[in-house]
Amino acid sequence: MRISIILVKLIFIGALLIIANHNLHLNNPIEREVFYSEFFGWFDNLYQSSLGIVGYVARSEWLPSNVSVETSNESK
Repeated sequence: MRISIILVKLIFIGALLIIANHNLHLNNPIEREVFYSEFFGWFDNLYQSSLGIVGYVARSEWLPSNVSVETSNESK
């Protein structure tokens, strides 16, 4: 639940920053199209960056190199 709230806040703050930085008025249809273009471009960039980070973490070796892992299922 906390993660979803954090994600919604991040998206909302991103939208507010785009509106403020470009001085957009969303009641104007032309400026609304500019907002949609900027927002979805930012969101796509955020998504692609997070995919890169998750991929890097998933490919990482988490065990030290001097530790061996036995995959035997034998009972002793």
